[in-house]
Amino acid sequence: MNKRISLMLLGLLLTSSAYAVMSKNDLSKMIDNSANADFFAKKNLITFPLKFDGWNKAASELSDYISQTKSKKFIDAFARLQNVSNEIMNNLKISYNAYLRPALPNELQSTGTSDYKKLNVSKVNFVEIDKIVKNLAEYNKTITEVKDVLKKDVSVFGKSKDAKELLNKFADTLTNILNTIQKDYEELSKKNVFGLDQTECVVCFDDFDNNSHKRMIFLPCKHANVCSDCSKNLKECPSCRAKIEEKIVF
Repeated sequence: MNKRISLMLLGLLLTSSAYAVMSKNDLSKMIDNSANADFFAKKNLITFPLKFDGWNKAASELSDYISQTKSKKFIDAFARLQNVSNEIMNNLKISYNAYLRPALPNELQSTGTSDYKKLNVSKVNFVEIDKIVKNLAEYNKTITEVKDVLKKDVSVFGKSKDAKELLNKFADTLTNILNTIQKDYEELSKKNVFGLDQTECVVCFDDFDNNSHKRMIFLPCKHANVCSDCSKNLKECPSCRAKIEEKIVF
């Protein structure tokens, strides 16, 4: 019996040690390294098949660290930040899998690309992409709110002070990730958003001219690869199937 109790106590001790094994400095470095590996070091992040193993591991370790403070304020703050983090990852995966991967050549659909020129922009649904960009802006508001809450707590010390610093670091890193993704989307939007690289109408295949085949821009999707003659009876963009709310002569 005594041997069994000793083994149980040893197991609890080992579990407790494993739970608290990561120091503040190690965790801080882990956040930096994982963010760099999963986000900052990649070019054209949103056109890659997306995995965030390192970042998710860092978030998990931080969750363990924060829980040890037993501070409801810190635990709630991290829960909000983790929710933002998860939403960012989900939006990236959706934008790639649903709206960008189908616009890549077949040989790149499983591997991604670091070159936006490989995208067939006429197949990109920019209406849905714009919605995702707006969502990202909302997440920044949540991060700012969490940081404001943390700023008001000036009485922390010891482990709690370390936890607060790590929470702020995680929040700042999330902001940098959002800014990186935002710039990525902006860069994408500059690459033939209007399909101006195409010289002929995608419906009748006649060249654009200044007569009956003027180039038209459809709003809100911003595709501009249909001539004025073919656009007359169109209610949906033939490239992305978005509803046409307005037609403008380019």
